Amino acid sequence: MMPEEVREMISPAEVHSAYDLAYALAIPLYTLVGYSGFYAFGVFNSGANLLLNFPDSTPVRALMLATAVFGYLPLSYGSILLFLKVELRLGVLPTDWLHASNGVDNRTRGCPPVLFRLVFRCSVLGAYLLLAQMFLGVGLQNVVSLVGAIAICALTFYLPFLMHARIFWAEMTRSRLAWYALNLLFGVGVSVCGIYFTLQDVLAQSSAGVFDAACRENAFFLGSAPADAYSCANDTVFYRDFYVRACVQGDIACSQYGSCDPA
Repeated sequence: MMPEEVREMISPAEVHSAYDLAYALAIPLYTLVGYSGFYAFGVFNSGANLLLNFPDSTPVRALMLATAVFGYLPLSYGSILLFLKVELRLGVLPTDWLHASNGVDNRTRGCPPVLFRLVFRCSVLGAYLLLAQMFLGVGLQNVVSLVGAIAICALTFYLPFLMHARIFWAEMTRSRLAWYALNLLFGVGVSVCGIYFTLQDVLAQSSAGVFDAACRENAFFLGSAPADAYSCANDTVFYRDFYVRACVQGDIACSQYGSCDPA
């Protein structure tokens, strides 16, 4: 995705300044929200979404909807790039509608370009939804973590060093090669640890199956409990299933909704 972003910039040389500014704003915000969330809600902070700690209300739902609309637009950019790469490989031009303007170079001449794009893109999105429904029971966050451990670690920590060394091998020195090797080992180590702990969490959920388990994430407003739910004088769901199991019995994982089977 980044090469495409750089290609479309008016001043591609400023890409590093743009990312420096973005991270300078994002990291303090993440830190502030993270610390304030745990300060306010402690170990019972809903990790899936901080807003789930509040009561189920119209303003909260409106904010979550706005987050979904505006927050996921940048993520859709990667899918659009994937669609375009595949379509261009097949000779389907993005400017063609009912008829192909490139003749024999279009490998789907029997299908109008607009129809092919519709069917192809809907099929990919359908596959995304199918996989999401299949693995709701093991937690979508675990799927995201597994993808991150494999793909994001590779693209962030060690593949850039491998690619740079491969392209500029003639300029590599021993000290630089040693530094690249250190980064490669670190990246592979992070990836292996991420895969191990994610699979460990998935395998621990023995009751979860394909298509037959309830969604474990983003499905429960912890803040919607009655006002006395946090009181140990009442046998409430929160006190019985969260507080006792996490704080009294010592299973801290039970502080998160869906992490422990009902008693």
